Amino acid sequence: MSHKILIGTALIAAAVLGFAWFGLQSTPPVPNTPNPTSFTVSSSTGQIITTAASSTPAQTSFTLADVAAHGNASSCWSAINGKVYNLTSWISQHPGGPEHILSICGTDGSSAFNAQHGTQARPASELAGFYIGTLAQ
Repeated sequence: MSHKILIGTALIAAAVLGFAWFGLQSTPPVPNTPNPTSFTVSSSTGQIITTAASSTPAQTSFTLADVAAHGNASSCWSAINGKVYNLTSWISQHPGGPEHILSICGTDGSSAFNAQHGTQARPASELAGFYIGTLAQ
């Protein structure tokens, strides 16, 4: 009798954990919302490490002066077509080389982006992932 109870309990626990896991996995991310906490797993200890909130600001509208304050490789923002993007992590990943991104850090990079990429879908889609707000008029 106790063997059946143990198996039943294990099956119920597995079902509950499975539903909880499925619920976590099926929740879609909220676009352009900074994650308040990020987690990593230490490769040496296997422990979960909680890190501070993203450096993405809560502000959703920025002036060109705000953008200009982020004009280098360690903090690279650019305004493109009325939107502001934090391109810092993209500098080293840009297929055309980092110099193309570095040249628009801290500026309105609309003309450079449009001249190079025009209405191409892929660059526009990639750019959308770096969106942090709108450019204030």
